[in-house]
Amino acid sequence: MPDAFGDLGLTLALAYAAVRAAHIALFVLASRGDPQLRRSVASLAVSTAIGVGLLVAGAMVDSEGGRAAFWGLALALDMAGPFFFGSEGWRLEPGHFVERHGLIVIIAIGESLVAIGLGERDSGIGTGVMVAAMLGFAVATSFWLAYFDFFTIRARQILSGRSGVARTALARDVFTYLHLPMVAGIVLFAFAMKKTLADVGGELATIPALGLCVGPALYLFAYVALRLRVSRTLGGGRLVAAVACALLWPVATVVPALAALTLVAVVWVGLHAYEIIWWRDARAQTRAALRAPAS
Repeated sequence: MPDAFGDLGLTLALAYAAVRAAHIALFVLASRGDPQLRRSVASLAVSTAIGVGLLVAGAMVDSEGGRAAFWGLALALDMAGPFFFGSEGWRLEPGHFVERHGLIVIIAIGESLVAIGLGERDSGIGTGVMVAAMLGFAVATSFWLAYFDFFTIRARQILSGRSGVARTALARDVFTYLHLPMVAGIVLFAFAMKKTLADVGGELATIPALGLCVGPALYLFAYVALRLRVSRTLGGGRLVAAVACALLWPVATVVPALAALTLVAVVWVGLHAYEIIWWRDARAQTRAALRAPAS
């Protein structure tokens, strides 16, 4: 991956093509005796072939800009495939689907913890670095708490309450699409943490400051969009926290990195305090419904 825009571009494209071909082959085997699913698999094969073709074509372009254009188009087509080719034949089991995407989020959060360790290794251990590491850990824990404390339970219940195309479409929007900005936000924060720990007393450059503040904002805005998709409401707490994190971006470029990280952590702590107090009864009811025996 680090050399994808260098000499290994074609190698990456062909390796990706092999993985997607195996993916399609497994779906073909799984769709035996299910004509509707077989039609959906055929549609997926068409969009995959076009996307892989664009990847290979981009790998043969010498300029980075041209390669990025081909690969960006391939990514856009791959993400938009369900809209163009339909998803009527797909089947999903809510518990497995929710768990699988939760594992992706866990991996991303783990990356942010690794970034803390790498940042400390590069800067050495000092009081400021130790404080920043603890604050970074608090934010990483906040990513986890915002997702696993309540969301996974409720998402599973909502998917289980729907069936057919309605279930598939909701799963596509909530998990395939809206999990992408969640993961991107966590990864941006991980990048920013490494830069923050490298010089806790200095000011962050524009891009690391963006990762530190807009990363969490992007993560929280994904929940806002998710709620809008499910219930047609915006909510309050996570929307306010997302806006607050985004507004900290210009501040993070003119104050010490440790101060900027402290402000981001304060926003997260305020959000959790609000949700734990305000949504206490709703969370208890959701967990009680999960524990209740099936009738």
